[in-house]
Amino acid sequence: MLQMKSVRVECSSPYEVVICDGLLTEVVGAFPAGKEGSTAYVLTDENVAPLYLDSLETGLRRSFRDVKAVVIASGEEHKTLDTVGHILGELARLGATRSDTLFCLGGGVVTDTGGLAAALYMRGIDVVNVPTTILAAADAAVGGKNGVDLPTGKNLVGTFKQPKRVICDVSAFTTLDNMNISNGIAEIIKCGIIADQELFELLERNTSDTLDFADIITRSVKIKADFIRKDEFDNGERAKLNFGHTVGHAIEKLSGYKTPHGFAVAIGMALLCQNSRVTRLLQRYELPVATEFTSEQIVNAAMNDKKKDGDSINVIFPSENIGECRVKRVTFAKFQREVESGLVYVRDCKT
Repeated sequence: MLQMKSVRVECSSPYEVVICDGLLTEVVGAFPAGKEGSTAYVLTDENVAPLYLDSLETGLRRSFRDVKAVVIASGEEHKTLDTVGHILGELARLGATRSDTLFCLGGGVVTDTGGLAAALYMRGIDVVNVPTTILAAADAAVGGKNGVDLPTGKNLVGTFKQPKRVICDVSAFTTLDNMNISNGIAEIIKCGIIADQELFELLERNTSDTLDFADIITRSVKIKADFIRKDEFDNGERAKLNFGHTVGHAIEKLSGYKTPHGFAVAIGMALLCQNSRVTRLLQRYELPVATEFTSEQIVNAAMNDKKKDGDSINVIFPSENIGECRVKRVTFAKFQREVESGLVYVRDCKT
């Protein structure tokens, strides 16, 4: 029998995040369908479709009247309003109605663009996230935040749209390359730094080859669910989940989104922690801790960050103790000094 773990996300529309290690066919087939006689629409990308689309469709056909697919291009450069417009156009062309459900099968780009499309189409249809990457499972697929990038900054257009369910089959991670494994582990390390010393120490004792992904994804989702319960709409406490992201988003933008999200966040965490224990852990999982960009470039790129307010910005700083952090409003001048100090620190660590 398929072994499953479940985390309940308490929010305005509560739902379950199910984590298991088994075939997508069995996972999806274990749950009831949406409204009677409804159709399941599967949004996925060109890389994931050949791997898992057939399995998901097989499971969905047990419960839905019909199953139809929409396939988009892969990559952060396609996390745009144009892509959302394409998804909306395909849903309309295929005859989607408000009683239907959109299943987002893939990584963060799929769940972000799909969540936004589901929030907009006919003023809202149900969405279920089926993450196939560690990054999406630990972060993007859970919490209801979706969005797309603009040339001026990351995730500047979006909504809150909680999924009806999140189904995470960790067996999908077996097709990830080393870069994508490290990319996702960055978000799990973040969870350990800000809220769970035991998770941090577990990561210290293991490598990507020995980790129990069902366990660490469950731990990470529980941490995120706790922040969502306290602050669903990101008005205060939930901001702590953005640790490393202000610098990270700036680096992504400066690189033309060629630097993967987790890698950019890892650099952001290293610069703000300035802690040898954190630096060693990031490097243990083959994550970068330094960047070629200057503090001035990073701060200028952060000027359009959603957390900006006038001449200051909210930045998350780790506490001395692993597992704790704080949100602090600082001027951009102070922020630049912190980033410059971090750049000097990681430069000294490498010499």
